[in-house]
This record gives sequence, C-alpha cells and structure tokens, in this order.
Amino acid sequence: MNRNSFLAATASLPLFILLAGCAPMHDTRQSLTQQTPSSHVDSSLPAALKNGWPDSQWWKAYHDAQLDALIDNA
Repeated sequence: MNRNSFLAATASLPLFILLAGCAPMHDTRQSLTQQTPSSHVDSSLPAALKNGWPDSQWWKAYHDAQLDALIDNA
C-alpha cells in the first residue's frame, strides 16, 4: 500500500462512519402502543376545586425573605 492510497483510505474512513449512522435499523425497537388519553389523564376535578383556592399570601408558607421581597416589589 503506497502513501496516496493510505491517505485516501484514511480520509474516507469518517465518510463511511457517517454513512453507517444513516443506515436503516429495522426491528431494533419494540413497537410502541399508543395509549388512549383516558388511560393516563385524571378525569376528576382539578386540584384547585378539590383543595380550594390558595391563600391570598401563599408565598409566606415558604418562609423565604427573597420571595417576600420579590412579592413586595411587585
């Protein structure tokens, strides 16, 4: 193998690696079944209606001075 053919082979190696990444991969994943919305969505009342509205000063429960200052500035 002479120098020119070695350089050509070395230069084409990244191209072959990239092309291998584009090759179709059939049957490599399990077929996914689509779930119906009713199987994973809670159809009961929203939490706001069940638990009531939050307090008018809900942020005070966090005891955070920075949050208090942000609310005061707003």
